[in-house]
Amino acid sequence: MDRLIKARFDNYAKDGKYYGIDYHVGATVMFYNKEYMDQAGVDVGLCYNSGHDDKIEA
Repeated sequence: MDRLIKARFDNYAKDGKYYGIDYHVGATVMFYNKEYMDQAGVDVGLCYNSGHDDKIEA
């Protein structure tokens, strides 16, 4: 379970016991304000095409 996203399982837990499992991750969408990102100097293309570490750093 340490490689899974715990928050996705919390919907299926009660009193520390799991009664179901999430089977569908679905599409992930991120909206952003291009003007704010430009002002902050964030290269959104770089963030989009790279790993999560770069997104967190930005």
